[in-house]
Amino acid sequence: MSEIRKLATIVFADIAGYTSLMQKDEDQALDFLNQFKEILESNTSRHGGQLVQYFGDACLLTFESSTQAVKCALELQHAFRTSGIPVRIGMHLGEVVFKNNNAFGDGVNIASRIESLGVPGSILLSKQIRNQMRNKSDFHLVSLGSFDFKNVDESMEIFALSNPGLAIPKAGEITGKLQPAKSGSSLLKIIGVIAGLAIVSYFLLATNGTNQEEPVNISAQSIAVLPFADMSPEKDQEYFSDGMMEEILNHLVKIEGLLVSSRTSSMTYKGSSKKAAEIARELGVANILEGSVRKAGDQLRITVQFIDGTTDKHLWSETYDGALDNVFAIQSDIARKVAQELRAQISPEVEERIEQVPTENMVAYSLYLEGRNAFRLDVSDSLMLEAIRLDPDFGEAYGILARNKLYQIIFSRGMIVSNLEEYLQEVNGLLDKSLSLNPHNADAYIHKGAINLWFEWDFEKARSQYEEALRLNPSFNYIAYAEFLLAMGDFEEALQESKRNTSANRSSSYGWVIEAMTDHFLGEHKRAEEAIAIAKITSSEDTLTNSNFLRLLIYQGRYEEMLVSYSAIPADDLYPRAMGFAALAYYHTGRQSEVDRIIETLKQQSNESPIGSPAYHLAMIYAQMRKVDLAFEWLDKAHQDREIEMYWLKVEPPLEPLHGDPRWTELLFKVGFEVPVKG
Repeated sequence: MSEIRKLATIVFADIAGYTSLMQKDEDQALDFLNQFKEILESNTSRHGGQLVQYFGDACLLTFESSTQAVKCALELQHAFRTSGIPVRIGMHLGEVVFKNNNAFGDGVNIASRIESLGVPGSILLSKQIRNQMRNKSDFHLVSLGSFDFKNVDESMEIFALSNPGLAIPKAGEITGKLQPAKSGSSLLKIIGVIAGLAIVSYFLLATNGTNQEEPVNISAQSIAVLPFADMSPEKDQEYFSDGMMEEILNHLVKIEGLLVSSRTSSMTYKGSSKKAAEIARELGVANILEGSVRKAGDQLRITVQFIDGTTDKHLWSETYDGALDNVFAIQSDIARKVAQELRAQISPEVEERIEQVPTENMVAYSLYLEGRNAFRLDVSDSLMLEAIRLDPDFGEAYGILARNKLYQIIFSRGMIVSNLEEYLQEVNGLLDKSLSLNPHNADAYIHKGAINLWFEWDFEKARSQYEEALRLNPSFNYIAYAEFLLAMGDFEEALQESKRNTSANRSSSYGWVIEAMTDHFLGEHKRAEEAIAIAKITSSEDTLTNSNFLRLLIYQGRYEEMLVSYSAIPADDLYPRAMGFAALAYYHTGRQSEVDRIIETLKQQSNESPIGSPAYHLAMIYAQMRKVDLAFEWLDKAHQDREIEMYWLKVEPPLEPLHGDPRWTELLFKVGFEVPVKG
């Protein structure tokens, strides 16, 4: 057989401790091996993967798409965890050599070495895979540091997926196929890199990227709630421990006067070995709340520690023991103690909401916690439906179902909706049901605001719903509201909201991009550059963040830089927004053939589905090409198809060549804008 070489995402999986298990219990070991193979064979092909080769208790898989490889790895670990099989998974993007029914090469060796660093239930990956995942909000990553592998010339930074349910190796316990340490130099190298990055990040964030020497102004009432550790006997309650962190955070954002770091920012430190003071500096908060959960049957132990983020001093700790149905009282008590420590006043209305019990059915509550942040929406839906079956009055579960349906119609390009009006009625019905059971569900108001903004174009109603969410959760920072204000042309108010967001969520690259866009519209170009610099440091993995970053570069006329960023986006993540702005960059750099190629792709996508607003982006391309009639033709189609991006119509600079045409004002009013844009 001839030799074949190809670039692939390589996945290496093996059963941890298999040899030892064979010596102790051969029957169980063989049963594990059979189940291991069955799970691999039933999941790999569904994600476009190829099962290349078994190596005893290990297996080599390859994928053409890194995204599909990671999705498959997550499903595999979920299945292995459910079956009780201790599996480690390592991933790398590299060359594979196929010859005589075997696969080998440096890429395979590296994937194997990465896997060796893992622990049962972990998924580790190289920086090459991490770079492919940078704009994927579904995947959460933490860096484990840099390692010197045997027979690999250069050190490699390794990352762990930290999605719910996954294990993360602890810093001091990582072993594997590493080079022998040379007088401690490798450890010093890792410590030096991590410390250097922390110092650089701190000073950049503290000064907003300038050379000012003023200390960062951190509110004494600011706090981050870190992910709680799962101390349960079987280590199978991670979704529950994550849920405790999120539920306590959700109580704190109801209390006016606090500055609470977002769940997304806090989750980046899941499994981190960093000290609380270091995390506090990076997040820009004065205080840290951390804890652990031990759940066995219907018995619960929750331990929390309140830490001064400036000194790393533990100010107080509390341990709660009790039955599972006492969990809501525990959450409320923790929130009250934190508020007292931060000298925040809790109003009677908020006190009543904090005391509210969402459900009396603890099985339904566990399903809700497991499904709320489930990786797959269909899994989340099934868990929510079961929770509702057990407790039909569980308002929050209806809200999550509505959120999932909203996400599907926004992001799932393969989804076909035959009747958009009926679909949105169903989503609104779920939100109304959620609010009828819990009128204080702020997230439900955010989702209703999104529907009115994206689909109904009822901008005043959207504004009132966003403002109601902020009234209910005054210490939560809804960057969606800042983006809404930006699209409405309320630039000063948008700047206030975006700054409120970035002050509480310094690691939110999405927030920094929105702040930079707002500064651009206000003509504050130096401030915009400072925000962009921080956005780059925070290294988002979110599709919306990166597409808005491309949008900003187009606004600024930085076409070559935009195309460099565009080229880094994986092919399976090229939404119409990214392609549309890339076409503008190609047009302004004289590459018409690339423009024509994107135009044809967007036309085809527009015929298939309005998801991603392909017609809207075609209109922008034609507007910049000064083909005004074609631009209005595609805007009319975007209007007819109710494309989401139409809410940007009022402020979108690439559409300015259309402003002098009478059809422009007519279109603005049709979409719902009361005041036409001045030409």
